Order: sequence, then C-alpha cells, then structure tokens
Amino acid sequence: MTMTDDTGRSDDAAAADPAVAPTTPTTPRPVRSRVRSWAMRPRRLVVRVHRWLSFALLAWLVVISTTGAWLVVHDPVESWLHADRYATTPGDVGLEAAAGAAVAAAPTGATLDSAQTRRNSRGVYKIDVSVPVDAPSDTGDAGAEPAAPEPRSLTYFVDPGSGRVNGAADGEAGATAWLYRGHMYLWQDHGVLGVFDSTSGWCRADAAGAEPGGVKGLACAVIPAGDDMIAWFAVGWIVVLSTGFYVWYWPGVRRWASALLVRRRRGAFALHLSVHKAVGLVVWVPLTMIAFTGAAFAFPNMKSWYQNVTPAHRGLELWTAPDGLVSTPVGGTSRLGIDRIADVVATRYPARRLDAISPPADAAGTYSAWVTRGFSPWTREDSAGNVFMVFDQYTGQVLYDGTPGAGNVFDQVWDDYSFPLHAGDVGGTPTRVLWVVFALTPLGLGGTGLTMHLIRRRKRARRRAASR
Repeated sequence: MTMTDDTGRSDDAAAADPAVAPTTPTTPRPVRSRVRSWAMRPRRLVVRVHRWLSFALLAWLVVISTTGAWLVVHDPVESWLHADRYATTPGDVGLEAAAGAAVAAAPTGATLDSAQTRRNSRGVYKIDVSVPVDAPSDTGDAGAEPAAPEPRSLTYFVDPGSGRVNGAADGEAGATAWLYRGHMYLWQDHGVLGVFDSTSGWCRADAAGAEPGGVKGLACAVIPAGDDMIAWFAVGWIVVLSTGFYVWYWPGVRRWASALLVRRRRGAFALHLSVHKAVGLVVWVPLTMIAFTGAAFAFPNMKSWYQNVTPAHRGLELWTAPDGLVSTPVGGTSRLGIDRIADVVATRYPARRLDAISPPADAAGTYSAWVTRGFSPWTREDSAGNVFMVFDQYTGQVLYDGTPGAGNVFDQVWDDYSFPLHAGDVGGTPTRVLWVVFALTPLGLGGTGLTMHLIRRRKRARRRAASR
C-alpha cells in the first residue's frame, strides 16, 4: 500500500525527488533482546486467555466482590443498624453472670458454647448458645433412621452493667448469613443443584454413592462441593491476574513507568485501557493474595504443598491441643466458674488479654480460651485471640498453652495470617476499609475490560462494512 507523508506526497514520490527526500536520521532501530523476543512469543495466546477467562468469570466476580465487601465491614455496620444491642450501663456483673443470663433467656435446652469478653464485642458481653431443634429431618428412605437435626446457634448481647439481655441474633438468618452463603458456596451449600444434600442428593452418604442408573462413584467423585467450586473459580481468577500482569506490565520496567498514567484525551478506548492498567497494577498484589488465601481454605492440600516448599513444619497445626486432655477431679471439688478461669489468666499471665471462654462439655471436659498476647492480626469482632489455652475445670491448671511461637515464621504466615489477610483484619479498621476498595476493584476492571472489548468489536465491524 502506498503511504503518504505530511505534505500529501507518496513515499514513492518523495524517494524520486531529492527535494522532498526524507530528512529523518538513518540510525538503525535497536535490536530487540533475545529475552524480550522469547517472552513476547506467547503474547497473543495469553491475551486471549486473559480476555475470555475474564468474561467467563464475570458473573462470579460480581457475586464474590459485592458479598466480600459486605462481609469485611458487616460487624460495624450492623452495630449501627442494631445500636440497641450494644447499649451499656455503668458497672460490670462479670462474664459468668452474663452467660447465665443469656442461657436463661434462651429457649429450653439451650447450652452455652462460648462467652466473649467486652474488649472484642464493642463493650457488651456476647454469649453464643446452641438451641436443639426438636423436629427430626426425614431422609426419604423407608426404614432409615432420621438424621439428627443441627442445633441452632444464637448470639445474645448482654449489658455488662445490669446483666440484662439487650437482644439476640440468629447466626443462620438474615441478609448477612445469606450473603455469606453466596460468598462461600454461591448458594450451593450441598453442591451443585444439591447433589450432596443429606436427604435427597445423588451423592448423599446413606445412598452409598449410588447415582441415577445405578452407577457408583463416577459423578460424585468429580462434582465439586460448593466451597470447592468457589475455590476453582478463585484459581481461574489467579490465572486472569497473572496473565494480566504479563500482558500489561512484563517484560521491561518501562511499561511500569507509564502504567499509572490515565490518558483522557485520546479517545474512549485509550481512556478505559489506561484506567484498566493503572488500577490493575495497584491492586494486583492484594487481589492475588486474597484469591490465593480464599482457594487455600477449600483445598487443604495447598497447605501440604506450602509446607513442602518452605521451612514450615510438615503437618504442624498451630493451636491444636493434644488429644486426650481431660480434667481430673480432686476429692470432692466442683467445677470452677468462668470468672475463676478468667482470674487464672489475669493472675498468671498479666500481659495477656482474655477474649473468649468455652465451658467443658462434661465432667471430664476442659475449659478452653482464646487470649491475645502482644500484636495479633486477629481483630475481627468475636474472633480475637492469638493464643489458645486449655484448663482443667477443677483446678484451673493450664493443660495446653498454644502460641504462634510454637511454629516458625512460615507456619505463622500460613496459620496466623491467612484469614486476617483474606478478610482485611490484620490492621483493624483501616485495613478493613482498604479491603472494601480491593473487593470492589474487580467490578471496575471487569467494566473497563468489557467496554474495551465492545469498542474493539464496533471498530472491526466498521472496517468490515467499509471494505465491502
């Protein structure tokens, strides 16, 4: 094709007439390095993987981003919406009295699960109880024993000054519980279309893996459960982030120098492309970390792989007490109360702060408690504590004292920081606010990417129409 210069003359005419010969220097263009040439070879394929996998995950990204943003900040928002639950009066009746008031206010047969101290519950005592469900669930199989229903979990908010119950919340009801199910399972709690449902699913345990047609173990072995499905989507999102980094920022740091520039005067495509690149570069590391930790929650083998490739201890689980810890009665002694166990922590470990206590289940059971020692990334309401302790219920003797120091730094990174980094709890309120922004950025990236795709399609359609 004949090209023209700025004067309107063709290249051929300019070459024939010395008066209009090009005056640009004849310095040869720099030769692309072998490393860069090698790195750019798969670019076309990587671009397609990045684009089409992004489109395939777009609906999931909308769900995971919006639900994740809410779950990061739902505790403070709900404390504003239900301010009456957090009403306090002067004084302190103590954790044991607050637990007793909650159990008394609960339906008949309720049992105490755990008692949260004031310091991690916005000034009130939060008491978790389990309430039995009387109605048995029908398995649908003649002659089969009815499955025992799961108890309901209720949380009671107790005024520390008066010991009065301010209100209660059902952990499995309401908008937050529904959004949590979407974030964790895409509302497929029992697998896709309920295939693992204990009463009617194809792959229920009492069906011995039998599926329609009498085939055993074929589909049930490959169909992902709800959390597995989300984890595979997270792996796909990591691929999108990795291919995006390759396409826009690698190889060569010169790409980084202009990556944060937003071009507002070069048309719609250039604007959306520059915004896409700038936002992607800023959030690439946190989004990759959040996706990786989310996938690791559903794939336990990822921890084994991590322990194999790092100095982390193989098979180590922080805060896992040894099996066989029991309380031993001494003479006619009776069980110590919750407040007495709290006194043991305050007296023997003055540098620690008690967060929650769980009572023993029977006469041989033990008290367990979460306490905080030094800096802790666990700052979420109801979830504080970086030391797990087990006590004899009769003597108050410490049977287990599990601290992050039981493992090395690699163990701590995985066990002590995975969830706080995923949920934005590691720095308290500031990081939670920042994590809301991170959670919503995939929506912006998806919007700019989709807009660029539509602009590109319109331009190609116009070129095809013009060539006819």
